[in-house]
Amino acid sequence: MSSSDTLRIPAFVGGIPTKADFAPSILFCVLYGLLIIPILYRFFNQKSRVYLFLLFGTIPFAIERIVVYGIRASQSHTPTSANWLDQGGSRGKLVYQQISFSLGFFGFATDAVPMLRCLLVNTTLEDEERGSTDKPRPRFWYRRFAEVFGLVYLAASIPGIIAGGRYSKAIRDQSAADRAFQLRYASSALALFILLFFTCLMQTARRKIRYIDAKAINYMSLIMLVTAIIPIYRLSIMHTTTSSVYPLPPDFTTYPPGNLTSSKDKALFYIFHALPEWIASVLLTTVNLRKLLNTGPWGDWRGSDRAGIPVLRKDGMLPLDEFGREVPDGRKKKTSDDAERIVGNSADVEAAIEGADRTNTPRAGGTTESGGYPPSR
Repeated sequence: MSSSDTLRIPAFVGGIPTKADFAPSILFCVLYGLLIIPILYRFFNQKSRVYLFLLFGTIPFAIERIVVYGIRASQSHTPTSANWLDQGGSRGKLVYQQISFSLGFFGFATDAVPMLRCLLVNTTLEDEERGSTDKPRPRFWYRRFAEVFGLVYLAASIPGIIAGGRYSKAIRDQSAADRAFQLRYASSALALFILLFFTCLMQTARRKIRYIDAKAINYMSLIMLVTAIIPIYRLSIMHTTTSSVYPLPPDFTTYPPGNLTSSKDKALFYIFHALPEWIASVLLTTVNLRKLLNTGPWGDWRGSDRAGIPVLRKDGMLPLDEFGREVPDGRKKKTSDDAERIVGNSADVEAAIEGADRTNTPRAGGTTESGGYPPSR
């Protein structure tokens, strides 16, 4: 094991919590707490209700960020000695923050996959108004594509998980520090590549696939580009290393160079890492996803058409006719008049039939009321 003065420890993203972190940490706790309001509203409002299948990454992320920044705020006044990281689980809390910062923004990209799936599947559904026919084969492959791409996002998060887990050893062991250094680069670079590739893929779909909702595609692309700011920032600071993560005596308020604890480093972290995360969360939780994606509360949950062919919705609401369109007011009145006329005609027909039955009822003499003969049996 190398001595502490020769270590090259990857700098913690956001730096070690100091007094400068208290106010922004409290601010982001409040901001994420406010997101609970639209989340609950979307859940309880019948017209905009969505479940975790569509926001599997974003909703838990928003709640978890309250915990992360709460811990960060509590640690901002903690350093009182050179070994404070070894007391009261402080090191574990700091490592937890690093894992959370490296993986949290993956949730936005993960949620984009089922959203794009809804838009793609909608293009394969029959609709008389737009002139589309049912296309089961493309629908099958769109669903398989979404499933594979979802697994790609999960696989891309593995380097970040391993790197975060090595931080505890990296503080004292150079080999562990080097490994964490490499894995952090791999995780952020892979995340940036996937985000940009997925954005390009969505824009290509917007140009190439007929009937796809361009407005929804552009909105999702905006979220991906905002999220891409985070790995770009992370890659820009990955080269930074420090010899120690412990505060220096006598006041234990300063750290060795490379710890990303200066006012400038803190400001850059909150502007280019914390703020884009919150903006992406706002964009995903405040919009009516059912209307944007024209889907139901579970999104496109069917694995195949065996469970039934979905019907094209309008603004995320259940259809009122066989093609999934809301019936215009003029058509509603016409439909109502037609129904009344049909009911009236049905009554006339029934009366005529009853009259015919009475007319054709055989008498005792073997003839009918009209003088004819009874029908042959």
